[in-house]
Amino acid sequence: ARSIPEELPPEEFPVQTCLPVTIMAADQIRLTISCSKLINVDGMMGKSDPFVRVNRKDDEHPTWAELAVTEGIRNNHDPVFLTKIFTNYEFEGNPELQFEVMDGDSKNPNKTQLLGRIEIKLQDLRNFERTANLVNPNRAGNVGSIKVLGEVVSGRPTDTLKLSMAGQNIANKDGYLKGASDPYLKFFKVMPTGDKIEVAKTEVISTTKTPEWQPIMMNCMDLCNGKMDQKIYIECWDSDSVSKDDPIGDVETTMGDVLSKKTIQLLDYNKERGIDPGQIMLKSGGIIRYPTFEDYLADPKSKIHVTFAVDFTKTEDEKIHRKKATGYNYYEQAIANAGEILVEDVGCEGSFNVLGFGGMFNGEQTVSHCYDLGVGLKTVQEVSNAYWNLVKNDKVVMEKKRFLKEVVPKAIEFAKAGGPADYSVLVVITHKSIDDTADTIDHLVDAAKAPMSVLVIGVGEDDFKNMADLYPVADGTPQLQRKNTGENAIRNPLMFTTESIPRKHLKVGLPNQFLQYMSKMKFAPASWGSTNFILPDGDWGPEQIFEAQEVGAKFRDLDLGGAATK
Repeated sequence: ARSIPEELPPEEFPVQTCLPVTIMAADQIRLTISCSKLINVDGMMGKSDPFVRVNRKDDEHPTWAELAVTEGIRNNHDPVFLTKIFTNYEFEGNPELQFEVMDGDSKNPNKTQLLGRIEIKLQDLRNFERTANLVNPNRAGNVGSIKVLGEVVSGRPTDTLKLSMAGQNIANKDGYLKGASDPYLKFFKVMPTGDKIEVAKTEVISTTKTPEWQPIMMNCMDLCNGKMDQKIYIECWDSDSVSKDDPIGDVETTMGDVLSKKTIQLLDYNKERGIDPGQIMLKSGGIIRYPTFEDYLADPKSKIHVTFAVDFTKTEDEKIHRKKATGYNYYEQAIANAGEILVEDVGCEGSFNVLGFGGMFNGEQTVSHCYDLGVGLKTVQEVSNAYWNLVKNDKVVMEKKRFLKEVVPKAIEFAKAGGPADYSVLVVITHKSIDDTADTIDHLVDAAKAPMSVLVIGVGEDDFKNMADLYPVADGTPQLQRKNTGENAIRNPLMFTTESIPRKHLKVGLPNQFLQYMSKMKFAPASWGSTNFILPDGDWGPEQIFEAQEVGAKFRDLDLGGAATK
């Protein structure tokens, strides 16, 4: 059972940041919830502390399962919840939602109490506002009501409009002596009920018929539910410092029309006079979108290539290269595990290269710290075969020192040789910490500027303590790698894990590093094509994406992982 944390802010329960980047399905419904005249279960000295738990079921999943939870609000019998809850909409399956209004108790985190509940078919919330009386099977009489607004939405919760608007021939509302109005614009969302809600407005520009307003920002969901064909409402006003502002004109249009940069004719607020209020148009702007890993891979020209680098240095552990009961040795298992995750979970579809380091290969008399074992291999099994054939046929003499000072530059060379939409992963498999930490850090700084990541996998029973030297830390805070010359890495391209390789480590870590690189290089996904999407200013790696999603992602529990979407 979930509990309410003991430490509660004065007005609402703790915030849970929505970490995953939510990509909307083609048809989703956003739910906005409020309640009225809830019963008091906290005695004469207080009021109830309500939150709403939303459950869902359908024909395929016939038992109620929790979908999401709103924030809690203290001492309030008429709460308006900030949390917006998203759920997929399907025509088939008879999906239903159950809204349970609960009372929380900060003094006893495990104590919650049902105030009332109601069940509503999802189809009845499609662009519709539903008000219903709550029912409590343990209480007779009126226990309060709930109002749920369902809106069909598209796009992503963080999509943000950036509009630099301009006007021409704006009507003069200030008389002959002044000669021109002091115009500004207001933007309104048109609700399913027909009501209009102001979302944003520009600054006032004094005495002009041809205003050019500063850029304004507004969330796409707030203005038009992310739908470019949904009606919005724009008003043009004349600011007046000594009396009420005067309306100049208004228009009902769509965000698609605005973004097309077409000239939009304003209509006189007094439709019978026939006066021309002027025109407005978009000077520049678009939809600021945080790109995802999938956005880049949607480009058919985009490929992720993998280079394996295998450690052939000496080891006191004879089991390292010996076959186990599974039919694999430590290195083969690491190759298979990493390959499976990279291909199946991450989507690597390019070729595989294999390098060896720390030995004398194929009869050569000098130690190689970067030896080509295969280039352009098609499968992970071919990678494993290239490694095992050397070991099985005694074609390598293993030496002591394990250096990466030649492997990392070679991988950078491979990465830079790829196409403009390609990315590379260097997978280093070793049974001990490396011996050239300083040189490797220098090369990692260079790798950070290339389209690549470096994954080091430790196999065997070594503690790999020295690998921590590749992750500089100051005052307990991770730092970027720095060259001996003082040059800092622009991002961290390195990941380290052991042979078990948790899928999440790669499934999350690699796309995050990929996005950090694209952020630093300011590369937009080719799949965006001629759309109106524009990249955010500054860095927009995973940390910035998570921060942007904080708005509207408030939950009751700190342990409630994930987004408010199922």
